Amino acid sequence: MSEVQLKLRFQITSPLQKEELVNLLKCRMTKNLEEIHGPVLRDHATINLPIKQQSICSPQLSLDFNQEESGTVIKGAFGPKPSIWLFFMFVYIVCGFVITFGGIIGISQLSMDKATIALYPIPFCLLISAGVYYASVYGKRKSRPQMVDLMNYILKTLELD
Repeated sequence: MSEVQLKLRFQITSPLQKEELVNLLKCRMTKNLEEIHGPVLRDHATINLPIKQQSICSPQLSLDFNQEESGTVIKGAFGPKPSIWLFFMFVYIVCGFVITFGGIIGISQLSMDKATIALYPIPFCLLISAGVYYASVYGKRKSRPQMVDLMNYILKTLELD
């Protein structure tokens, strides 16, 4: 098999109808419950790895099926689980607020020749934000083999080899 070209977002066109593709995916996922799993709806599917293979860095694949004249366009996106995404966003937002309001209050204190205690948390928040960013880069790199597995599964299941 050739090397899979992997991007975080992709688009594939299939000559099959949308309903046929969704039914193929549903049938395959209900046959073997130990394999890759996830909900399959009318126009959307979320594909996860088996629970035994999942780690904190494991990706999930979201698929959207759009019917067009030439066939069905399948748009896919790899991403972290929603709980991981929410944690990263929470840390970024908290650090952003601390940096913004600490900077405003600290510069105000500086202009009034008072102690600039409000500026002290800013470097720590910058370090935390950088740490979260590098953790996400590491997680994406570590999850690459699992992303390849999910992509191969979808190509095989939807008969797009």
